[in-house]
Amino acid sequence: MVRESPLPQSKSGRQFARTLIGRGLAMNQAPNSKYWLELFHAARLETDKKKRLDCVEAAQKAIHERVRELTQESNESNDSMEERWLIDVALMNLRSLLEHPAAA
Repeated sequence: MVRESPLPQSKSGRQFARTLIGRGLAMNQAPNSKYWLELFHAARLETDKKKRLDCVEAAQKAIHERVRELTQESNESNDSMEERWLIDVALMNLRSLLEHPAAA
């Protein structure tokens, strides 16, 4: 059986990530699985430097907790693979917010 990859096959990876982040994750996932995404959005939108740092730290903590949950589930569904890819993108964006706070 051939599985369809949820990852983009073209150069539009950033656009793909924006689309996924913008619409959230698959609707059939448990509500708690989206908590990290809400914190990620809060960190991206925060303009106060001190509050942004707190938001980034909270988002990173929630993301790492979600990664542990996904590891325990050991689910290789497309939804799980999509979320893992989204998590990678979110972590890169959070690191960027920390390294370049004025750019946001």
